[in-house]
Amino acid sequence: MLSGGQKSAASTRSASRVQHALPTLNQRLQLASKLVIGFYTFLLTRWHHERFNSLHIAFLIDEGDAKAKALDLGQPIIVGFAISRPDSPTELSISTSVEDTEVVYLHPDIRKRIKSGAKQTGNEQRFQRVHDIYAVGLLLAEIGYWRPIAKVAESGAKGSKAVSMSPEQFKEAVIKKCKLDLAFFAGETYRDITLRCLLAGEPGRVQAENDAVGLNNLYWDVGINLMIS
Repeated sequence: MLSGGQKSAASTRSASRVQHALPTLNQRLQLASKLVIGFYTFLLTRWHHERFNSLHIAFLIDEGDAKAKALDLGQPIIVGFAISRPDSPTELSISTSVEDTEVVYLHPDIRKRIKSGAKQTGNEQRFQRVHDIYAVGLLLAEIGYWRPIAKVAESGAKGSKAVSMSPEQFKEAVIKKCKLDLAFFAGETYRDITLRCLLAGEPGRVQAENDAVGLNNLYWDVGINLMIS
């Protein structure tokens, strides 16, 4: 999704031909708002996406226009539902391999489970709404900085490469970077919203219980605040 950043295989060919102009702050804020509200609408179906990240955000472009111009961010398309599942205790996540470019978008709990190959035997190992909300936080950080999340983490870690960080170190590096200067790039409200998502489930942050209350928290704490920021 990000200009000059990570690209899915499907978008590499077309993206390599056109260098889009950087979006304005207003365009990025509107994009963030639309994606969060769109994702909230999906969660109302009581499903988990499990792979919500910028690699699964698409835009329609005119491939016949080779001139560099601003990408139309007004109609983002959320894709990547291949392993999505209902939010039910009887449903298990599909165990699939995850590319290195995508694994960084997963919550530390899920990354550790995938690495260990452990089976899902309890709630602590199941994919839960809090993991989707964390993914929202990573996406907001990317939009705020307009950089791939791996680069954001590396900037927060000051020298360490994303591939060498543990899942917890990666999360902490992103949080540290957002606390440091995301307000400069996108404003204080945007920074606070992003941090609430990255720290979802912790006291004082977005509470993401798997019920109607959890969805309402996402809508009011994140979606509405983005719309009025």
